[in-house]
This record gives sequence, structure tokens and C-alpha cells, in this order.
Amino acid sequence: MNSRDFDLVAAVEEAFERLERSTLEFEHRPAQARMARRWAELLHHRGVLAVEAPTGVGKSLAYLVPALLLRAAGSGPIVVSTHTKALQEQLITRDVPLAARALDRPVRAATLKGRASYLCRRRAHARLRQRRLFAGAGGALDGEALERLESWIEQTRSGEFEELATLGLGAGLGPASALAADIASDPIFCSGPDCDPASGCFAKAARREARRADVIILNHALLLSDAGLRQSVVAEAGALILDEAHQFERVARETFGVTVGMQDVARLAARTDARNGALRLLSRSLRRGRSAGVAERIVEADQAIRPVLDHTAALTRDLAVLLPDGVVAARLGPDVDLAAVSPAALDLLLGALGSLIRALERALHEAETETGALKPGSDDALAEGRGRVAAWIETEQALRAVVRLEERDHAFYLDRDERGTPRLNRRPLRVGGALRDSIFAHAERVLLTSATLAPEGNFAPAVRALGLDPSEVESECLESPFPLDRMVRSVVLEGSAPSDAAYVDGLAAAVSSLAALRRSTLVLLTSFQMLEGLATRLRAPLAALGVPLLAQAPGAPAAPLADAFRDRPGSVLLGTASFWEGVDFPGAALEILVIARLPFPVPTDPVVEARSERISAEGGDPFKELMLPEAILRFRQGVGRLIRSATDRGAVLVADPRLLRAGYGARFAACLPSRPAVARTPAEAAALIRDFIETEVLPCPA
Repeated sequence: MNSRDFDLVAAVEEAFERLERSTLEFEHRPAQARMARRWAELLHHRGVLAVEAPTGVGKSLAYLVPALLLRAAGSGPIVVSTHTKALQEQLITRDVPLAARALDRPVRAATLKGRASYLCRRRAHARLRQRRLFAGAGGALDGEALERLESWIEQTRSGEFEELATLGLGAGLGPASALAADIASDPIFCSGPDCDPASGCFAKAARREARRADVIILNHALLLSDAGLRQSVVAEAGALILDEAHQFERVARETFGVTVGMQDVARLAARTDARNGALRLLSRSLRRGRSAGVAERIVEADQAIRPVLDHTAALTRDLAVLLPDGVVAARLGPDVDLAAVSPAALDLLLGALGSLIRALERALHEAETETGALKPGSDDALAEGRGRVAAWIETEQALRAVVRLEERDHAFYLDRDERGTPRLNRRPLRVGGALRDSIFAHAERVLLTSATLAPEGNFAPAVRALGLDPSEVESECLESPFPLDRMVRSVVLEGSAPSDAAYVDGLAAAVSSLAALRRSTLVLLTSFQMLEGLATRLRAPLAALGVPLLAQAPGAPAAPLADAFRDRPGSVLLGTASFWEGVDFPGAALEILVIARLPFPVPTDPVVEARSERISAEGGDPFKELMLPEAILRFRQGVGRLIRSATDRGAVLVADPRLLRAGYGARFAACLPSRPAVARTPAEAAALIRDFIETEVLPCPA
């Protein structure tokens, strides 16, 4: 049946009626039905639809049911791209099965990850033949650990490195480790016919499975970074759904950007050298007495690595002058003269990179052309060598890109890697044109959706930032299905401004008063500096109350701390950026939310500063066009942590008096779930919140 030969809207209505009859926990939601109808209409006539769907609408089911009906009618597979892993898991475990029940037919779903997340058994076997190389990979895999790895390599059905955590190998073999990089799927090594799903190339197996699926689930970073995936899966898709679409522009800026640092170069050198790297594999593939020329070239290539490391270290030391101790990032504007900052190291490094690439190419060429030089079955060693050449060429190109400071369409800056070492970065200021050409030009039907996509109902800024013409994009802004004014007490504390010296003291007093209520409390902050100051002030009073205090550490992931918060009712959690969105605390797991200050972007952030300058140069107002919209978006995301279901109740305290005093404050107040009460003291704020959350009410209908 052709997708144009049936009434898709009617089919969607029938599917939801079927689900309502067959599933006790499912009930009709007008906003969900509205979204599903709009999406079904768009699927029929093609185009782009943008939908803001607040928590409780049930947007995942609203877009899956119409799209899968289109798939059942003969379209290509449905592609769903998300920002967070949590949403992917929700789609696979809950929403896709519900959609299948609505359609009354099986639905085949596949989750795709990047190549680096999958084992290539052929590459692993080549490494296992060089067991000493495993021992050299940080010493993490000796004895029993190596045996467990070998067993996993032979027995795994998915080939996903995430499985290794259950074997106790996660620390030494996470997707980012050097060893994982050497046994993972590789675009060059795995490009030939010898590497296929049957032989254990799990990335190819996953992609083959995806081509057979009805719905393919992946993340924004993979969609943006894998051109081959876009040209195949997206081009053939019946529809492309970008959920958590408010993050798509930011992820694109990171994905299309470039970063080069000492640790990146050192890791690549270790994967290349003749001690543990690709040159070692090539050397072990030589026949004795018949490959003197190749052996000499391998030595030359290995010796060419040291100058690269030395000049990289020298450049890093030179750049450190621009990034003093205590400074996290520093912009490199057009006025910065890198030749003066690093008179010799940069040019010497570029020259050394060229020499290394040529030395590697000579070694590989001679190995391939010298008759009888290699043992039978040496193709894997050659493929590894070609992969390293490609990686070094990419490194050289990246270095040249990050030092072209005169380019006006990019932000250039220094920041620090995981060891605190300076590294060079380049990010595009705008990504709309690239997104239009690489994504939207290949998709006939597109849905952009998020709980926070249209501040004050205006989709134009978000749509325009993605390279789309707002006049050509259909849109729908749905209302929350919850009676939020009955479910949430909103309070604004009229005290010190965040810029005042006494602000953190007042904030600590407010949080201490709330902690005495012994309700799970999340405090959202905008900097680790403020978080650490607040934690210092809270430890003693909360310890006296017997209330656990959890504080996020710089660089620490949100998930373990979020789990600890859920397991400790009545605790106080201090979190920064990663807690403003993407974490769920339903029910009593979160009853009080504190927003310490309005989350404006840091004006001295290199990318923000460069984007602001571009807006000003074009006659615009950076505050109105960049700073304020991004702060409102972030604020809405933060407020959204509180109410996740129809039975939730709680309170939100905004400890930033700018919401009351500033001209733009009303725009933030409008984002609160209920009309805010004003408290003049922390004790008054705690009393207002206590009176609300301790009042028993009947559950709110969805």
C-alpha cells in the first residue's frame, strides 16, 4: 500500500483508540492527540513541523504512531535522533512497545552508536596475537582480565563496549581508552570485504540491522558526524524526528568544531609507534631476511614521532602564557599573533607532522611493493598503518584549522584538557547553512520537537538557527496537560543580588531553612565556584540537621550523583550544568527546586563573546538576540525538573531578585509553573513552601 493511498489521520486516530481499549495505563490526552494529528498531516504532504510539547503531553508516542503507520504503508525506516541516552532508553523500553500495541503489529527497532562503541573481532584477533601489546596498554589488562576480555570478544552478541563494565573491565576498556580504539570498528580497517558482520564487525552488523528496522534511534552527535550514515539511512528514511531539538544547534557547533591538544597527539603517537602501536604490528609481519628495506623505513617512521611530541610539548608551553593558572578558557581573537606567542614551535610542529606522514607512507608503500617482504595474512597490519596515516593527516589539518585566527565565521580559543593542559579549539559561530545542506536537504519529512523549543511561543529563532526558513516551517505550541498552578508553589526570594558579596551567605541560609523541611531538594547553580562556596557554608548546618548533602564535583557525570539523590530521601543536591536538564526525579524524589540565579550565558565565554561580537557587527543587540533567549531556555529546562508526572507536587524557589527588579524579569516569571509569591527572608520562603507541600490534596488529573 502506498502512503498516499490511505487516510493517515484516520489511521492514527484508530491506533490511539485501539491503545486506549487495550492498555489500562494509557488514557486519552488531548494535547497528544493534537500533536499526532498535526504530524500525520505533515507526513502526508511532506515538509518540516516544529512542536513544543511540555512534560506530560506524551510526545514520543505522538510522533511514533503516525510515523510507524507511514512506515507500514511502505515508506523507508523512521529515524529518531535524541540528545540524551535516557530518552533513547525510554523509547526502546516503553514508547516503541506502546506504539507497536497501538498499531497491533510488531515493530522492529534498532539503536545505532558511533563506530568507536563497537568491537571489530578481526581487529581484536590481530591484537590478541600480540598479547604483549595488551599488557602495554596502561597495564590494565593482565592475567585474568585478559582472559575475561578474550571470552567477551568471542561470546558477545552486540559487540558494544558498554557490556565490559559488567565484567569489571570498564575502567581500562571504556570507549575512550587507547586499547578500545585499537579493537573497535575503524572506517579504514573495516572498509574492505574481509571485514563483515559474519566475521564480527559489529558496527557493520548494527548498520545492517538498522537498514532492516522500522525505527532507528541514534543521538544528535552521531547523526551530525557520520556523513555515510546521513547519505544512506537519512536519505532513505520515511521521516526524520529530532527530539530534544533545542540541543541540536549546540551539538552541531561542537561536532563541526575542531580541538587539538597534547593528550590527543600523545595518544595517537602511542597507537602508532614501534613499541605498542601500528608500526609494531607491521614490524611483526615482516619476513626475516627478506625485508631489510621495510624494516629500515619502519625505524625511520618511528623516529619521526619524537619530534612531533617534542614540538607539541613546546607549543603547549608557549600557549600556557595565554592561559594563566585559574583561567579555564581564553579567547584567541584576530589580534592575537601566534607567531609572536610561539615563534618556532608551531612551524616546527607542522613540519614534523608532514615528515611523520611521509615516513609512514614510505614504510607502508615499501611493505606493499617489496616482493616477499610480508608474511601471509599481513593485510590487517597494513590496514592499521593506513588508519594511522589518515589520523595523522586529520591531525595536521585540524592544527592548521585551529590557528587560522583571521576567519571571522569561527570562534578560536584555548581551554584545558582532562589533565589541565592547554589545547586549541575552533567552533563555528553559525551552523544553519551546514545543517541545511547536510541534514534537511536529504529529508522529505522532518519533526523538530522539545519541551522548550519556542520561548514565549516564538519558533523563529530556533528554526532560523538550524538553517530553515520560519515561513516554510509549520509549528504547534502545546499547553501543559497538568494544572501546574495547583501542583507547584513558586516563590521568589527578594534578597541580595548574585553580584553582591553577601549573596552566597543568603543563599546558604535559604537552603538550610528548606533542608529543615526534610524534603528532597535540588539546587541548580551556574558555576562550580558558587557551588563550592555554597557547599562550604552548608556542610555544618546540614550535618547538624542530619540531612545528607550531595555536591557535584567538576567534571563528574550527573548519573551517579542523581542515583545517590534518589536513594537518600530528604537530601540536598547541589548541581551545575548537567543537572539543568536530562535528569528525572519523579514523585518524592524531588519536592523542592532552588534556582540560585538566572542562568545567563557567561559573557566572557569565548564562543559567546565571538557570537555577541558578530551580532553587534551586524547591527543587532547581543543581549536581546543571544543572552536573554538562551537564559530563558535554560531557565525553562531547569524548572522542568520539578514536575514529571500528574501526581507530582512541589515548590520552586528562585533566589535571584532580578526576576522582580529587572525589566526582563517578567519574561522569566512567565516561565514559572504558577504565579510567584515574594519572600523577603529565607525563613519566610521556607514557611511559604512548607505550608504548600505539607497540605494534603487530591491527585491532579492528567
